[in-house]
Amino acid sequence: MFLLICVVIATAAFSHQSFCTATESVREMLIRDRGESRAYVGMTPRGMMELWDNPETRSWTVIQTDPYGQSCIILNGRHAGPVLRERGEDM
Repeated sequence: MFLLICVVIATAAFSHQSFCTATESVREMLIRDRGESRAYVGMTPRGMMELWDNPETRSWTVIQTDPYGQSCIILNGRHAGPVLRERGEDM
């Protein structure tokens, strides 16, 4: 799952500009406006990547947070859901 997110982020980085501001402002906006909560966290050479989602509305957002307290919305979308896999199947 996290590898897929990294591929999407790398592609998105070349396709549009990100919205960046103070980390707390980004998180408050995701909670207030989209009803999302943090689902996954991972570290990268540039800082922390976070995947936020709302299972009810199926919206999702990927943000990148630098060590200085700034976060950027890298990508967001709708219609997210779990991937159903056969037992023992690798992605």
